[in-house]
Amino acid sequence: MSIQTFADHIGDNSTTSFAFTFPYLDDSHVVVQVDQASVAGGAFDTKRLTDDYTIQTSPSSAIIFNSAPATGDRIRIKRDSASNTALVDF
Repeated sequence: MSIQTFADHIGDNSTTSFAFTFPYLDDSHVVVQVDQASVAGGAFDTKRLTDDYTIQTSPSSAIIFNSAPATGDRIRIKRDSASNTALVDF
């Protein structure tokens, strides 16, 4: 069974909470990017934990932005863990 390791959302200038459902082991494995609709050509900008958002873990996983992304901004929440580093030791 395949697990989707990202969630995409669209900003509306008022919503600050965006859910995601993929599992992760450490907050550093969660990457949040925003592509501003107001920038011609667009490019995802990686946001910083605490400076730009926090991670809610209960009752469900969500990214809570410090300020709402603008209307039309594309939001991508994804898991990024190094494939060449062992995350568990059996």
